[in-house]
Amino acid sequence: MAELARLHSPSEIEIVIATDEMAPEIERLAEANGFAFDGWIIDWSHVSGSWLVAMWEDEIVGCIQVLPAHPVGRLELQFIDPEQHHRVRAIAVKKLLTAGFAALRASGVQGVASTVPYELGDYREILRKHFGGIDLNEGWIMLARTKL
Repeated sequence: MAELARLHSPSEIEIVIATDEMAPEIERLAEANGFAFDGWIIDWSHVSGSWLVAMWEDEIVGCIQVLPAHPVGRLELQFIDPEQHHRVRAIAVKKLLTAGFAALRASGVQGVASTVPYELGDYREILRKHFGGIDLNEGWIMLARTKL
């Protein structure tokens, strides 16, 4: 686990637009956060332009998918490196959400939707407290292949 003392200021964590070269690290974070499915190989090679990444000490410590659509865009699949210290993870979450909201607002999106699994109640509270999030509905988180 990373040392707390190494992060001196939240400004040390930088948010950048992902490039395709960052795809292996995004895939690693996805798998570390349980986003992997038996028998299903996901091609992560094309992530440029649709993901933001949190960088700290030249390392990707988190990412989020930004999906502009009108009138409601989406922020999905936020993955944070579980090996990082709590402070690094917390700052990365907030900075990724802030940058994602800013990107969607700049593209003319009026609202942001996001799926929050039940086991991530703390994340739900961050969306409520810091971003004015409200519960819309309950349901299943579904994933389907585009090719059968």
